[in-house]
Amino acid sequence: MDRNNSQTRTDLIDVAKDYVESMLAETQGRKALIMDQETLMMISLVYSRTAILQKEVFLIGTIDQIPEEKLTHLKAIFFCRCTDKNIKLIGQELQNPKFSLYNICKYFPYSDIFISYIAIRLLQQG
Repeated sequence: MDRNNSQTRTDLIDVAKDYVESMLAETQGRKALIMDQETLMMISLVYSRTAILQKEVFLIGTIDQIPEEKLTHLKAIFFCRCTDKNIKLIGQELQNPKFSLYNICKYFPYSDIFISYIAIRLLQQG
């Protein structure tokens, strides 16, 4: 691997780490980090589970396996791709909230549209 490719890879890893750091810092107190499976795999390549746990994250889980019990002592950070499945799962979670607070992080450029779409779907169902 040449030096430029190595530097680019390092820069991308640093950008990903910085994003996760800022995302976790936005929510104070005990947290649950909820991701879809693909996002979890990507984040695990650049950030260790131990490092995430040191940021007051007491639960790292996937959006399709959120525990059934109420976890009102935790604030949820959702970090997911914009897919129909994830929109449906987030909508279902918000209809029966288990966490004390929800933070849907900006994963992609159109995240405001994603959040608006979830809200519209909830209104249509409720």
